[in-house]
Amino acid sequence: MAALKLTIVTLSILVGSRATTEGTYDAPGSRLGEYNTFAARRVYQIEHGENAKTDVGVSLLSGGLHDGNDRAGNYGAWAFHVNSQINNWNIQFQHGEYDYDLDDNSNRFVVGAFDYYDTVSSEATMTNFNVAYDLSVDLGPITGVQFYNDYGIIYDKSDDSADTWMNVTGMSVSAGPYLRTLTLFKHVTSHLLAEQLLVMAIQSVALTLT
Repeated sequence: MAALKLTIVTLSILVGSRATTEGTYDAPGSRLGEYNTFAARRVYQIEHGENAKTDVGVSLLSGGLHDGNDRAGNYGAWAFHVNSQINNWNIQFQHGEYDYDLDDNSNRFVVGAFDYYDTVSSEATMTNFNVAYDLSVDLGPITGVQFYNDYGIIYDKSDDSADTWMNVTGMSVSAGPYLRTLTLFKHVTSHLLAEQLLVMAIQSVALTLT
């Protein structure tokens, strides 16, 4: 079974271009914004048996950049992704690239929110691998426990900066309709959180297309 869905979305994480004379956390001297964003996701579902299925798909993202007066470039991203549920196990894999092609030829751009700014490579490759195990329990209001490990890395960056990687190990608890999940512990290691947030924004667009 295959599914194709198209939508128009807006990503508001980019706020400007980063000049070489600016600091990593400075407000951008050249403001930018995204517009006319197009996203598409194609998924093919494979049934392995009664309690096993795998979704294999490709996602595309494309749009323009604007400085408030004129077009200032374009951006895009693509990803190949696999989501497999086999009995109690959930395995996810994603590999892709993003590219912000700025007319000023900058190899970095600025992301920001709430008067906080950071700098991200304008082009990079990203890979994610997640494994989770679901355990049904009957402990008062607690009905389920999930153990998980999520790993992601961003590399081959346009500005030759160090690889960014993050590993999150944890456990979530489901307890009725009022407390859906609770993360009890995490281990996070990352060189640059802003780039992980950018990838999460791109991934959230793909997820909302299901």
